[in-house]
Amino acid sequence: MKRYISILLIITYSLFVFNPSYIFAQQNSMKVVKVRDDKFVANMGSIHGITLNSYYTIIQNNKNIGRAKVIALREKICALIITSLNSGEMVKPGDYLILDSESYFDSDGLLNDLNSKGFSKDQLISSKKNYFFEGQKAAESEYNGGGAMIGGLVCGTLLGLIGWGLGYAIMSSSDIDVPPRHLSSLNNQQQFEFISGYKQKAKSKRNGNFHAGAAIGTLIAVVIVLSYSN
Repeated sequence: MKRYISILLIITYSLFVFNPSYIFAQQNSMKVVKVRDDKFVANMGSIHGITLNSYYTIIQNNKNIGRAKVIALREKICALIITSLNSGEMVKPGDYLILDSESYFDSDGLLNDLNSKGFSKDQLISSKKNYFFEGQKAAESEYNGGGAMIGGLVCGTLLGLIGWGLGYAIMSSSDIDVPPRHLSSLNNQQQFEFISGYKQKAKSKRNGNFHAGAAIGTLIAVVIVLSYSN
């Protein structure tokens, strides 16, 4: 009995600590991929809604360590320059980036000048709204995973790791619909950015839920197999 308990503990540790749900949940986030001096490259570009001269907060180990500005843009990648960095910190590959709308104005000293021309701060930030990230925020708050966790649980329980892989392959090929209410007041470009952001975040949540369910299902399958073999 002790031997089986030890095996179950090892399996549980492997599935829930090293399971790929976290990886799949984060694979579509904007992050640093290469660093050189005070500049670095991130893994998103114009097709993801990134714009030149936009500012981003740099997140490392769930902590804000500084800010950076987009200085070059391609379809799938962008280059940024570090504009501020906390003392003793260093930007590293894998750090995450979060859009910082207000810093676009504050860091460039534009806010006071534009305020003098009759624009309010809220109006200025709204005019710089990034609809890709607006779509991500909407999906984060309202998308529940579409039953992916239950599907993963069933796949893992019935076929173990094989079911896990097959289930994910089938699920990842299906599309996600964006609620029309979000798009009615947007122009074509804004709709494209919003849809891209919404689907990216929704798929990330769906993948994470599926892998969590599949991990539990696979564990159940292993317990059943061990019970019968005993």
